[in-house]
Amino acid sequence: MADIGEALIADGFAVKGSGGIFGKKEVYTPVREYKESLIAAVKAEIMQKEEWSVHDTSLVCILQRTDSFKQYISKYENKMLKAKWKAMKKDPKNKEVRDMMNYVDDTVAVMTACIITIS
Repeated sequence: MADIGEALIADGFAVKGSGGIFGKKEVYTPVREYKESLIAAVKAEIMQKEEWSVHDTSLVCILQRTDSFKQYISKYENKMLKAKWKAMKKDPKNKEVRDMMNYVDDTVAVMTACIITIS
């Protein structure tokens, strides 16, 4: 993990700090400008394309299921995204993608159940 963090710092995408409960852990935080430009690029890619590639769909699936993208898009964009998502799921040529999405949903459900059971 430290190697990845150091590589991000070298490329100017992150800064090093300390964090954790006792402040003894090294953490790597994204540079705000880079983070905002990356979010803008992802938004442009998924909002403007009529059809998504498997990679785009995988990314959208992960971002949507983890609620990592919701805070960066407007209500209108979220509504558009959901409509595209539903249309994509209904398209018969996307069976493999649907299977992957179902797998992600099942995995998240199992992880949630495990966390609730352990707590």
